[in-house]
Amino acid sequence: MIKINTKKVRLLALLAVLIMGAVLVSGCGHHGTPKPGSVDITGAWHGTYDSSKGSGEWSWLIKKSGNEYTGVLTTTGPYSGGNVPVSVTLKGNKITVGWVAAGVVFEGTVSKDKMSGTWKFQDGMDHGSWEGVRGESSITPKEASNSGQLPQNQPEESVKATGLPVYPDSQETSEYNTIATMIGFSGQYAEVHQYAVSGASPTAVIKWYKSKFPGYTVENEGSASVQGVNYALLTLKKENTMVGVAALKQGGETVYFVGKATAPEEEGEALPNHDMASGEEPIGRYPGSIMLSYSKEGKFPTDYEIEYGTNDAYDKVGDWYKSTLQSQGWNVTSQSGSADTVELKFAKDDDEVTIYVGAPSAGTAYTEITLAYTKRSLPDHDLVNGKDPLPRYVESVMEDYHKSAMTAQGINSTEIKVVYLTSDTFDKVKQWYLDKLNQMFSAVSDNGESIDAGSQSGNKTVEVHIDFEAHKTYTEVSVDYTTVNAGQ
Repeated sequence: MIKINTKKVRLLALLAVLIMGAVLVSGCGHHGTPKPGSVDITGAWHGTYDSSKGSGEWSWLIKKSGNEYTGVLTTTGPYSGGNVPVSVTLKGNKITVGWVAAGVVFEGTVSKDKMSGTWKFQDGMDHGSWEGVRGESSITPKEASNSGQLPQNQPEESVKATGLPVYPDSQETSEYNTIATMIGFSGQYAEVHQYAVSGASPTAVIKWYKSKFPGYTVENEGSASVQGVNYALLTLKKENTMVGVAALKQGGETVYFVGKATAPEEEGEALPNHDMASGEEPIGRYPGSIMLSYSKEGKFPTDYEIEYGTNDAYDKVGDWYKSTLQSQGWNVTSQSGSADTVELKFAKDDDEVTIYVGAPSAGTAYTEITLAYTKRSLPDHDLVNGKDPLPRYVESVMEDYHKSAMTAQGINSTEIKVVYLTSDTFDKVKQWYLDKLNQMFSAVSDNGESIDAGSQSGNKTVEVHIDFEAHKTYTEVSVDYTTVNAGQ
């Protein structure tokens, strides 16, 4: 999915408009008869540039038609591009070359057979200096005339060498660079082309391109809007290659942009030869696997999340967990996956386990196992320390305890809150507490899922509220015991 940074898009759009405006204004100065002795920039030029990521070579080929210049640029190094059309303007001995699709502007001066100056990305991502001389080099583009233009009714087959087919009867154009920048398309792809076609809707163009890339998965398909520009969008992916199409209505025709980016192949991270974490393992690990991370949260219920790695195939790992847990009394509640993943969900009593297994990916050279376990089985001992304010149900354990006291205007109050857990049934536990409270307090009220009780002796008042909650395999008892002493 293409993510658009709105603030950045606005800045890019503004800069693009300013730069294009400057190009148009400076270009106007060359209409009419050139002055005698004016600088000649036509022909091939080549040189080097530097950047924060290293240096590279550049070469452009410039031609003049009437009083207008056309150019083609090729670069190597950290910012590479091949035979891309550029805008060229000359005012006196000041030259500006705009690689609009990439958002790059070269500015400098010409002195006979030499050029030099500075370059920058419009969004400020990087900048540097450049210099060069007249003449061809090993990377000099071969053609400059009609750069960025295709003949009328260019057949689709003639551009397939780029790997990007062209919708029938489309004409390549360079008039909509500002829109491509505004919607964030130019910055997403290393190779970008723009076309215009009559008699086809944006949706039809998107649908056609979708059919032209079998084996690609659809990352995103739909519509979007940026600063009032509404367009249809398609993003396709296959392994490390991404293809994108954005199409919109402009005047009486459909304008669309086609982009392609290929990420370099990365070697997957190898599996460590020893555990990288340690901790209690409530579910047995896959034989020979390595523990990569571990987390445990909560006393009750307790949530575990453990990651393992193994060099065995993902489907073999999934089969092992399925058969092993089923033999231990776990029930499979869900099973899903894809061509290289499997996700299994199990349940036993109130406990739940989810196991995700994924085949090696671009970032890893091993099978990844993620185990998420929620343990709701009753502990066999108190989880906290505290003094019981009331007789405790004999088969229960203390899960939580809080005590607070307050004095105000001569009145002392103490509140104790305790949570107990027991495997006995709701009705049995509640009846036990009713019998005890009737023996201890003068007023007892049965409210269905709770009990209230209280008594008063002199200046001392005791109030009790008990909530009962039935779970699948246990009953939870929450006691709120408050004592108020008004003094003498």
